[in-house]
Amino acid sequence: MEELQNFDAPVYKRNALAVRFLQIVGVSVLWLICCVPIVTIGPASCALYYVTAKTIRHGRGKLWQNFIGAMRADFRISALYGTSMVLFAALLVFFIRLTNTLGAENSMWRILGCAYGMMLILTVCLAVMVFPVLSRFRFAGKQRLKFPILFTLKHLFTAFTCLLVWYLGISITMLFPACLLFVPCMCTLICSMVLEPLLKKYAVNAEEESSDQWYME
Repeated sequence: MEELQNFDAPVYKRNALAVRFLQIVGVSVLWLICCVPIVTIGPASCALYYVTAKTIRHGRGKLWQNFIGAMRADFRISALYGTSMVLFAALLVFFIRLTNTLGAENSMWRILGCAYGMMLILTVCLAVMVFPVLSRFRFAGKQRLKFPILFTLKHLFTAFTCLLVWYLGISITMLFPACLLFVPCMCTLICSMVLEPLLKKYAVNAEEESSDQWYME
């Protein structure tokens, strides 16, 4: 188990593809388990992105230690984001179903349903962007709530791209449920390829607590 967490281990060098796949499965399973309580969905999603970008892509650190460390870092704000977005999305889904039912008799309800649908899409776009941001930067005061939202609005095209990646991943999982074992990390890995160039731009001027700037590689 120790070797599977460490990219420098001999077993990794001998079986690079197999060990990388096992790590992808391991990260995905950890994320799924940690998402069971609603309150930990946010911290688990931060950890998912952090470990995928740092350990899977750059081969830095150990999977388990990086995952737990990322979950603990700024736990409260990520838990607040995660819980709020899940509850808000659930509320929007309820209103969408309600308006679809009532829309059979009144076109105004259908228009309202479309508005709720757009709000749901924007909420999911925020979800796929906010946790990578929170996993990378540490904010003080109101910036913890303000910056991730502004970042998402400024890079909506990237947010929609990541949303499409997750939509395809979820669609594949619905067809082949076993894919759930690796789809979360794979989707995150693909999203990191478009997110990392953006995050690097902000990291240049940000004050970093650690001298290990792996993300600049």
